[in-house]
Amino acid sequence: MIVLDTNVASRLVQLTHPHHPYAYRAIAQLRSQDEIFGLTATSIYELYFIFTKPSMGFGFTISQAINTLDNIRHRFQLVPEQPSTLEVWQMLVTKYMLGNRLVFDARIAATMVDRGYRRLLTFNDRDFTRFEELEVLNPFDVLGVPRV
Repeated sequence: MIVLDTNVASRLVQLTHPHHPYAYRAIAQLRSQDEIFGLTATSIYELYFIFTKPSMGFGFTISQAINTLDNIRHRFQLVPEQPSTLEVWQMLVTKYMLGNRLVFDARIAATMVDRGYRRLLTFNDRDFTRFEELEVLNPFDVLGVPRV
């Protein structure tokens, strides 16, 4: 399984974003190789925040946000947290000395590590390469094209 970062999932929805076609094509290419994809609960929470944020976000109504999340959740498997995910998260933030917004990336990483998944598809590969437990894939690199 390849876990999608929040930014890849949001680009699938944001049709006018310059990264939209790259997210779509990278997933299609990997799916043609029989890969399956998942989303963590953290990414679902983050997507809801982004969708309902009036400025610098999508500005969706609550109904639009819920409908969009339902569509996304039908396309990808849920990668749920386990009771032990909190301990894995604490180990990662301690090991990598993380604070501020990086704790949310650590929660995605902790969910993956705790569930035994290594591969993450993200446009923010710099934020995740610190986690030696993960194999970080960028859609541009998957497609073999220059980064935009």
